[in-house]
This record gives sequence, C-alpha cells and structure tokens, in this order.
Amino acid sequence: MKMQNNQDIFDEMENQNDEIKSEKIEVEIKSKINNLYNNSKFLKTFLLILSIIFLGLSIYNLYLNFNKTDDIDYNYLVISSSILTAISLFLLLTFLCKNKLESFFKTALVLSLIGFISFNILVNNNMIKLEKQKLMINLVGMKYQDAKKWADENNVTIETNYEYSDIYDEYTIINQNVSTETLLKKIKSISIVISSGPNYDKSVVISNMNGWNIDDALEIINKNFLNNVEIQYIKNDDYDKDIIINQNIKGNMRRNDKLVLTVSLGNIPDKIEMIDIKDKSLFDLELWLKRNGINYVKEYEYNDQIKRNGVISVNKKQGEEINIENDKIVILISKGKAIKVPNILEMNIDDVTKWIIDNNLKIDYEDKYDSSVALGSIIDCNYKENDEIEEETTVKVVTSKGPLKMESFATLNDFRSWAEKYNIKYTEEYQYSDSISKGKIIKFSVEIGETIPNNQSTIVYISKGKSITIPNFVGKSKTEANKLCNNLGLNCKFIEGSYSNIPKDQVTSQDKKLGVTVVSGTSIKLTLSKGTAKSCTIYIQPTWLANSADGTISTLKNKLQTELKNKGCSDIKFDYKKICYNSYPSGIIGPDSPTKGGNNTFTDGKTYKIYISDTNQCQ
Repeated sequence: MKMQNNQDIFDEMENQNDEIKSEKIEVEIKSKINNLYNNSKFLKTFLLILSIIFLGLSIYNLYLNFNKTDDIDYNYLVISSSILTAISLFLLLTFLCKNKLESFFKTALVLSLIGFISFNILVNNNMIKLEKQKLMINLVGMKYQDAKKWADENNVTIETNYEYSDIYDEYTIINQNVSTETLLKKIKSISIVISSGPNYDKSVVISNMNGWNIDDALEIINKNFLNNVEIQYIKNDDYDKDIIINQNIKGNMRRNDKLVLTVSLGNIPDKIEMIDIKDKSLFDLELWLKRNGINYVKEYEYNDQIKRNGVISVNKKQGEEINIENDKIVILISKGKAIKVPNILEMNIDDVTKWIIDNNLKIDYEDKYDSSVALGSIIDCNYKENDEIEEETTVKVVTSKGPLKMESFATLNDFRSWAEKYNIKYTEEYQYSDSISKGKIIKFSVEIGETIPNNQSTIVYISKGKSITIPNFVGKSKTEANKLCNNLGLNCKFIEGSYSNIPKDQVTSQDKKLGVTVVSGTSIKLTLSKGTAKSCTIYIQPTWLANSADGTISTLKNKLQTELKNKGCSDIKFDYKKICYNSYPSGIIGPDSPTKGGNNTFTDGKTYKIYISDTNQCQ
C-alpha cells in the first residue's frame, strides 16, 4: 500500500515535470514565432507585397470596371474594394506600429477579413441586394412620346430624324445611334430615327387583276400600302358578283396614284338588312354598300371620340331593312376632334413634336439661318394661334439654324451660289484694284466670320482690275499703238480709214477719248490712215466696147482692173449703169457718162460711174 502511494507520487511528479517541459516548449515556440514575426524580413516583405496586391485589386475594381458595359453591380465593387483597401492599410500599419497600436491594427485586420468574407456570402446568397448600373435601353419600336419621356427622366437629349418605313407605324422609333450595352451615365445625347410611315410616292408593281375576286385584290392593295383606291360596282350579266372587270393601272405605279377597279355587281337582291357597323372602317363599309348596289352619301362632322375618317353612324339600324332601289344610306363620318392650334412660335421643338403626335397631325420641318432667333427655336409656322385644324393636317414649322456667318469664297460664282442657297440679299459693286485681278472679290460689306443681319443686303465688292487712263494714240504708227495697248492691258482693234496726207498705217482717230478711265481688257478702236491716194491714167479703147451693154461692162471690168493693177492703183471702184439712149446702139458709152472713152485719170479711194447704152431699157 505504501509502495503504491509512492508510485502515485512518482507518477504525479512525472506529470508535473512533463507540464513544465510543455510550458517551456510553448514559451520557446511563441518566443521564436514572435521573433520570426518581428524580425523576419522575408515575412514582412511577403505581407507588404500582399497588402500592395489587395490595394491594386481595389484600384482595378474601381477604375478598370468603371467604364465597362457589362451589367455590373458597381455598388458591390465599391464596397468590396473599400474593404480590401482597409485590409491592405491594416496590414501595413501592423508592421509600422508597436505595442498597443500594433494589437489594435491586428484586431482591425481580423475584423476586416471577417467583414469581407461575410459581405460576399450575404451578396452571393441574395441576402443583400445592391442597385446595379443602368444601361442604355432599346428604344426601337417605342413611340416617340414614350422615348421622350424616358429621355427627360434620365437627362438625355434626343436628336430626331425621320425616315419612311413600311414596317414601323408613324412616329415609332426605327433606329438609335447608341448601343444598349452603353452605360447610361456616359450618355448625354442620342440620335434616333422616327418612322414617317409608308412612302406613298414609292413605285410598286401591280398585277393585272382583271378576273380576280375583289377580296383577293384587297390583299394586294393592303400589302402594297395603296392609299388612293376607288372601287366601282356596275351591273354586268357576263361576270359573277365581285369579279373585277376593269383596272385603270397595271404594272408600275406609285402608291398614291389613283387605282380604279370596276367590279361586277352580279345578281343583287331587292332588299337587304343593315349590317353592324361597329369596328367597320369607312373603306369596308363603302365596299359593302357598293357590293350590294346600295346608294349612299357621306357627311362629315368633328367628333372627339371617333378618329378621323371613322364612321360615327348611319341612318339605318343594324338589322333594319334597306330597299335597294329606293333607300339611300347616309354615312356620318368623323373629322376627328377639332384641334385648336397653340402659339407654336412660343414653344420649343420637342413640345411641338409631342403636340403633333398627340393630335395625330403630320409635321414638315424646315430650317433656315436667322440672326435674331436662337439655334433650334421656331421662326415661323403655317398656322396661327387659335386656328382650328383637322387630324392628319400637315403643320409646317420653320426652325432657326442660328445666325449665318459670312464665309470666305474662292470665286464670285461660289458666293453667288451660296447666297442663292441661303436666300441672302446682296448687291454687286465694281471697283478698280491694283492688287486684285479683274472679276475677283475684293471684300464684303460684312466681315468674314461676322453674322449676316436679317433682311439687310450684303454688298460684294468686285475688282474691275487696274484702272487704265486712255492715252493719245493719234499720230502713232500701228506698231507703236499696238505695243502701247499691250503694255496698258487694252484690247486694240485697228480699222482702215481713208486716204489723206497722213502717212499710211498711222492712227488718225480713236473711239475712246484721251484721259478716260477704263478697266483692263477694254477694247479701243483705232483708225489707220491709208496714206496718200495714188492716181493712174488709163486709155479706154474703142475695142473694149461690145455689141451689148452686158458685153461692154464685162470687158471694161476685166480690162480696167488689169490696167490699174499693173500701174499700182488697186483701190478704185466703178459703178456701171445701163441707160436707154434712143440714138445710140447697145454697148456704147453714153454721151452723158461721167467716165468717157479715151484717157481717164483714176485716183485710189474713189468710185467712178460709167453709163452704158442699152436698147433693152427703152422698151
């Protein structure tokens, strides 16, 4: 028993020794860890790099994802990045601080890690829901007024353009220039294309529908958006009811060309019951009346409830009997609501467009420059305030393109074309210029870059070229005069004058007076002297006379021309005249002829008359 107690004491001591040893080992390990934690450059470097990675990840999330077009929860990124940034800062501060501050930052570091993990768990399990970034929506297929409302709510400016479309209804958006993957916060303005409905000027090809049933023809009419169709029913025993007999246009036609289809009435009853007109279009109702040979008239009135061209009522109730021969159906048709025009000049273009759409009107935009009206503001409209108009009326609105600035032009024709394009009033004034070529623009009354005032004529000053003072050409030779003309820039034209004592080819007169100012290229006529006239004596021989007046004249022309040329006289003319002399035979030079036979002296520049006897003149 005693030995047993001793053994227990021994075991207890052994256990105490083991505990002491364990505590020593634990202390040593903690000491070594603390030494490693406090002194290891490797660990500090590793943790420093880790903190930098956390910080870099934060920057990546915040910066690189800021402009991504994915459907990103940016609030999630902000919070996650903020926690990561805190973790990186606490890691750094743990190494930089000692004692109590070190313990504080270690605790903060642990809490940050716990917070980061907890936050992600809650988000991934949808326990926390954060708002995501908004992206551009798809406006295609949306009505303009709805798109405008969305744009106003999101501070986005809309620029509108219009195109015809067979697919989209009028005032429906058919295109947009901003992708639906674009972040909404990046969008300041968007350009959209709005449908103007079908283009009724478009050409289509229509088959020959003669022999078709009218219902089959109606499918073609609707498919091709034909909007000017008249269907006429006539009695014709050769064709069944509703068969097309004639068609006025076949092949190529425009949608708004008038298509007239003549259809067989077939056998019609004497009486028929009135149908239910509810949900019937005017076209369908008229077609039913025509198909049954029923006479009808149309009357119109404004109606706030029924759209324009909708049927308001008829003078027969549903099921009431119609006598085909005697009854006439009166169709009351809606003109739509009476639309009172607001003061459009006081509205902005968006409000006008909304008013147009809301009231089922059509709009025709035009813009022009105006120095007194701000860009985009309305200048004019084809309807005044309080005018009453119907639905589908076209409202023409003129908007301002702002002030028109004077531009620089290479040629006068360029300016004229520009002025005509923008309806600019202008006058042209010509001035002499030593530096600007003839026909070129010198300047404008409005400086380049300045605003052109409304209703004020702009003056364009055009160069006449250098001013030239006409000198005295009289007394100069042709060579001297021609040289002087070329030097001055004049266009000299020389004409032959008369004989005189002035030497040949010397200027005797000019058509522009000395001292007159003209432009470059001006034409001036200079008359040149023929010099001293030469005289030649010729003997007209009796043998030159023939037995007839014509024979004598022919011989004299030949002989005189030859003789004068041989003697150097080449500018002498003769005037032959046939006269009746009762006592003289034909062919003889008359006794009273200014030029007689024998010797005659002829001088250059003169005309000489010769009278020849001709008995034929006596008859």
